[in-house]
Parts: sequence; C-alpha cells; structure tokens
Amino acid sequence: MLAEMDYDKELAGTAEARGVSPVVTALQTFGCFVLRDALPIAKLQQIHETAIREYERMEKDFKAQALTERQLRRNHGYGILRPFEDDLLLADGQLMRETILDLVRSSLLAGIIAGTLGKEVSLLLEACHIRKQGPGQPGRPVPLHQDCSVMRMKTGQLLNFWVPLVDGAGATAPGLEFYPKSLDTILDCPKRPASDKARERMYSNFEITEEDVRETIGDVEPWRPVLNRGDVLCLDGWTVHRTNFDPAMTETRIGFEVRFCRDDDLRPEMPGIVQPFLPDRSPDRTIA
Repeated sequence: MLAEMDYDKELAGTAEARGVSPVVTALQTFGCFVLRDALPIAKLQQIHETAIREYERMEKDFKAQALTERQLRRNHGYGILRPFEDDLLLADGQLMRETILDLVRSSLLAGIIAGTLGKEVSLLLEACHIRKQGPGQPGRPVPLHQDCSVMRMKTGQLLNFWVPLVDGAGATAPGLEFYPKSLDTILDCPKRPASDKARERMYSNFEITEEDVRETIGDVEPWRPVLNRGDVLCLDGWTVHRTNFDPAMTETRIGFEVRFCRDDDLRPEMPGIVQPFLPDRSPDRTIA
C-alpha cells in the first residue's frame, strides 16, 4: 500500500543513481520525485545572493512607497520575485532567468521534461518565480492545491521543478508537503464567503479541503521531505500539495519554481504568457 511506502527510499535519489527513466515513471505513478544533489551549489548560491539583494531593494522601495500598484499586488505581498519578467543580474553579469534555464538544460531535468512532456514544451512564465516564506508569515503559506487548477487547466500535463536556495527546507525552514499519488482530475475548490479569516490567508481562492483530498486519494499519507541546496522536487501538475509550515521553524526559505507545459495543452484561458523552452537555446520554433 502507498501508505506503507518509504518515500525517502522509493521516491528520492541522486541523478547519477537514478537516471531519467525512473524519475519519469515515478511522476507518472506517484506524481512526484525528489532528486538529490542535482544542481551545482555555486550557481544556486549566486541566485540566492541576488535574490537577497532584490528582496532588500523591494522592501526599501515599499517603505518609501515607491512600488507600483502592480508590484504591490503581484510581488511584495506574496514575497515573489519575477526573474522571467524583470532583468535580475547575478554577480557574474548573467541574467538570473538564463542561469536558471541553463541549470535545467545542463542537468537531468532536461531529460525529465522530454520524457514527461515531449519535445514541444513551453514555460508558464506566470508560474516561474522566486518565492520567500518565513516562519513569521502565517498568512503566506500556500494551502492544499493543484498547479493545473491554478493555471486553469482541465486536461493535459504540467511539470514543476521546485528548487530550494537554502538548506533545511522542511526542517528549520518552511518546505513542501504533498501526496504521492498520480491524479488526472481537478479537485474542485469550494466556494467560500469572503470572510475576514479567509482574507488573512493568501491563496485561499484555490484551496482544496482536507475532506476532498482524503476522499480522492484514500489512505495515501503526505510526504514532507527535507530539501537542501542542490535538491530538486519534481512535481506533476495534478499532485495535491501545500507549504509545509510550522511556526516553530526558525529560518526563512527562499527558492525558485519553474513550470513547463506541453504546447498541445496550452489554452487561451491560462493566465500570463508562455515562452517556448528551447533545450539547445536555438530559437527554431514559436508559439502562436
């Protein structure tokens, strides 16, 4: 039974030990896999340093009332930086978004994308960002949800790479909790009145109830892995997940997320814009 699985043993491993095929199979069967030591820490450290600098700049602009309404609405309140929209430069002069994509292209992640989604794939830029979650921010944790629902998908495939830029995500800092079971349907979000309590919680508009999750997945137990720099959580778009948040945690987690979708599954109602993912960086195709 899934409830008796040793998730850390069965659904986690290094890129060298596992390879592409077992990860793709795990995504198809369980909706998740944790790749250990998959990305170079030196590059992740550069991204982290730039993120810290940009968060400090954003907070300074916030206190000076210099942020635009759009920045307040889409960035500051959610603790989000958008390197795929803004030109954030690393210490070596490279754009952060290009460094992130180079990390994907030069690692096992490129093969996982091809094995899961195929060759015609796009980035969902609305859902590609840096995010910060601290222990003193009880209103910011993301509740139980599915990425496909957030992106207004009814069918199709979506792949999320969730990458911590700090050690101890899920232990000393907020991490991720998810249910290792492959799904192919959206769990409806209940319609709630706009209560004061709901307003205090961000993302409550797409929150799934515990009861609906349990009814759909049965006796599957949630997994709360501890993730460190270099690790990558590979998550299918239908997998139910949320922030693993405990007020007793003492550290702030910063990490980046990049989401990919098959071109055949792109729909006009999906939020934001898309960008073709080019494994070889050769602009040989476009999306209409």
